[in-house]
Amino acid sequence: MPDKRTHSRLGTVICTSDGPNVGSFSFVVEGNSDEIVVRRSEFVGVSSDSEIIIARVQDLIGTNRYYQHAEAVREYQSRGEPLRAIFPTDRWQYTVAQAQVVGLWTESGVMRPYFEVSPGAVVRTIDDEILASFLKLNLKNGLNVGRLAHHNLSFSPDMDRLLSKHLAILAMSGAGKSYFVSVLLEELLSRERKLGRLAIVVIDVHGEYSYLEKICPSDLGLDDDVAFEIERIRGSHFQIPVNTLGADALAALVSGMSSVQKR
Repeated sequence: MPDKRTHSRLGTVICTSDGPNVGSFSFVVEGNSDEIVVRRSEFVGVSSDSEIIIARVQDLIGTNRYYQHAEAVREYQSRGEPLRAIFPTDRWQYTVAQAQVVGLWTESGVMRPYFEVSPGAVVRTIDDEILASFLKLNLKNGLNVGRLAHHNLSFSPDMDRLLSKHLAILAMSGAGKSYFVSVLLEELLSRERKLGRLAIVVIDVHGEYSYLEKICPSDLGLDDDVAFEIERIRGSHFQIPVNTLGADALAALVSGMSSVQKR
């Protein structure tokens, strides 16, 4: 293995009742239980020859054999004797990380994984260059919409790959969907013409992006000679020529229309 793939050791793959399998595996995290070695949502890797199984940590579970039996813990509680004062509980305390496999990275490209990692395999951190290649980021000319959590890596997706087909931004209320869209819009506005620019139409139902009407290049850290135009059109100015729409098109605009109403 090349030296650039040898990174910090995070843990060792273990056997569980349902793994390791092609889609997931668990590993014991190295270090003391009070150390933060691995974080949830962090990308990790398991190397095999010229390939790397890349997974994302889904959960972290703390465990201790001395505290697995509720009856024994209750018995010592009733005596007023803490287990830590009687048994070397710290020696049996460790963390198990559950990881979801997201793909197989090879020097020729990204593939869908077709084999499971071996029990006893070493789990390591991933080189930023390899992770950027796996996620197909464009670190030079991509849209800089933030930082990848728990990695020293700018999350800069390629504009063509991100917007050429379908894009959905899904999250719970308050998670930051509107903020992410505002950052994405500002990145598109500040993009250099030579890198390619897009015309953008925003249907803003709640007025969340009305601030863009007054934004200027200097607000985005650009020179004043960089030009872009933003026009705000009120919804009342839109008209739909219904006389040119068929029944199917009208039904698509009105939710809950019955077949009788459609006819």
